[in-house]
Amino acid sequence: MSKSSELFEKHIKPRWQGWNPELIEVQDWSFMLTKYEEEDIQRAVFEYLQKYEKYKEPKMNKMISILKGIRQKRLSKQRTPEYSEPVLVFSLVSEDNSSDKRRFYCKNQEEFRSRTPESIRNEAQVKKEKHKNLYGGEWRVIIN
Repeated sequence: MSKSSELFEKHIKPRWQGWNPELIEVQDWSFMLTKYEEEDIQRAVFEYLQKYEKYKEPKMNKMISILKGIRQKRLSKQRTPEYSEPVLVFSLVSEDNSSDKRRFYCKNQEEFRSRTPESIRNEAQVKKEKHKNLYGGEWRVIIN
């Protein structure tokens, strides 16, 4: 028995006790299930039963629709991390008081990678001049 047939026998057929699918139906279901992860199939069956419990047999088009939605959610979660740490780009340190240090960050690694070293140096110079004018004294740039 193939893995897809096992998935059908394990997750689909037992949920509809009165349903006796023909061989061609079993093959169609088995072929369709090859495209999805077992965990997604389990979730889809549960969701299907909540939405369409009145049917005496599962409808493949409705199950496919649910499976596609579940897979899309899973893939989008994999692409975007839940939380991304800020990245320290550069610091300004007061020459007069070395404990006076200002840090400048990017929101995440992706934003940091999109910046060029030249743009970082330019931004650091602008911030250095602003700090000099605002707070006085000399400021040293430390690029990380």
